[in-house]
Amino acid sequence: MKNGDYTRSDDYVVCPYCSYRYLPDEMEPHETELITCEDCEKEFYALMDVSVYYETWEATYGTCKKCKKESVVVEDLHSSIGSYKSLCLHCGRKERKRLERAYLEGLKTDEGL
Repeated sequence: MKNGDYTRSDDYVVCPYCSYRYLPDEMEPHETELITCEDCEKEFYALMDVSVYYETWEATYGTCKKCKKESVVVEDLHSSIGSYKSLCLHCGRKERKRLERAYLEGLKTDEGL
């Protein structure tokens, strides 16, 4: 490689001199580090770049099956602690807490506590 060339990889640190690939012991995001290649023993700079992305999706509107409020955001929960369908955010939080308490009580009963 010519002076000034660089490499980029999503999986490994790649030596720009000999193309040796390896996983670094520890690197801090967005900090440039001087590294000695484990194969050719030349030094080079490495940078771990971290990217952030956002996802969006539409909320589901409907009538809450518990409080009967209409045209509100409703959600479903399917979990190892239990499930519910079409509850508004307020009723959903309360139901999730109830499911969590019931689940924990079940664990205590199973363990003889």
